[in-house]
Amino acid sequence: MPNLITRARSHTTRNNKNVYGLEERNALFSKDPDVRKFDPERILCNMCDKWIALPPEDHLQAVQKWLQHRAGCRGGTGVT
Repeated sequence: MPNLITRARSHTTRNNKNVYGLEERNALFSKDPDVRKFDPERILCNMCDKWIALPPEDHLQAVQKWLQHRAGCRGGTGVT
């Protein structure tokens, strides 16, 4: 889903303020086939079966951390 990266980048302002909403974050995670489960503090990768810790209050950072993991994940070699 390459458009997730574009969306994550488009949700910052000039001063890099977090403007990514919880509903938006959850919608992206819900649509991602590589996400098995998620909650405010973690996400379960469907490829490597590992829980990835997420910052619960910074939704943009949570999406970016997930995208970083997913990009490097090949059934167990992702960034945790």
